[in-house]
Amino acid sequence: MNTPDKNIFLAEMQALAVTQHDPYIRVYPAFVNFFAGRAAVTKDDFVIAANFTYGWMPTILELTGTDADWMRAASLLTSAKLARVTSQSDLVFLMGLVNNSLVGVSKILHFVNPQAHAIWDSRVYRYLTNEEPYGYRVSDVANFLRYLAICDEIAQWPELPGEVVSLSQKIGQNLTPFRAIELTMFVNGGSR
Repeated sequence: MNTPDKNIFLAEMQALAVTQHDPYIRVYPAFVNFFAGRAAVTKDDFVIAANFTYGWMPTILELTGTDADWMRAASLLTSAKLARVTSQSDLVFLMGLVNNSLVGVSKILHFVNPQAHAIWDSRVYRYLTNEEPYGYRVSDVANFLRYLAICDEIAQWPELPGEVVSLSQKIGQNLTPFRAIELTMFVNGGSR
């Protein structure tokens, strides 16, 4: 998995055909706002977030674990409000609670802190690799962490801030760089 060509990526970002009326775009701010006003994430917040996250996914949520597990998850999410979760064991733990899905975990982490976490899914994987995103590839924590490193690289491109502002204006939302990067990959990853 490599960083995409800058000129191609920026052209794809500029050409995105998404609008504020797209259901996927329209509900996004409510998910981010859910966590924005919370200094700490509670066990109930974790349960609610897992459920609204799965409203975006084609599978039914099977939330597993004990109350103690959910409290640990809430603590990890509270920490994620301040810094990126990079511990493979923490990511695997969260996956174990949420359908064993790194995609679901990435979405929850993004909603908690969209400045530090980008949403990961099969379309993003396809965009970055031009390979079919078999489940084991998308569930590989190392692939997810490499993706976040790629997002960090793209976020440093001097052209990116202007493109993020332009895309934000196009869809009527204030996007973080990671959201704009992920959205570009998501939209363009479906057609590869």
